[in-house]
Amino acid sequence: MIANQVWEEASKLAANPKVARRIASLRQAVETAVTEQRAWDRVRLLDVAEEKLPQAIRDSKLAAANGTLRLIAKAAGLLEGQPQAPMQASKVTAVLSSREDSEHSS
Repeated sequence: MIANQVWEEASKLAANPKVARRIASLRQAVETAVTEQRAWDRVRLLDVAEEKLPQAIRDSKLAAANGTLRLIAKAAGLLEGQPQAPMQASKVTAVLSSREDSEHSS
């Protein structure tokens, strides 16, 4: 078969309602798997970033802390790139001064 014949036969097959339903089902399964993987990757990325942020601040590695914050903001769609899949926040990290820090500044 030449290339044109292959495309013609594929087109005929795809026009069959049973084949079309199966193709749609397979496409949906792949889209779902990719979306779930991206969501898991994003959650894992944010977990690691949130874990590293306090450590970077504590060690006075402000460039690393800023980079981590930028990464979190970008993943959340707060910067120029929007997330590719909807995201729901499940954990928020707040960095607070310790009581000792506030006593030393008084």
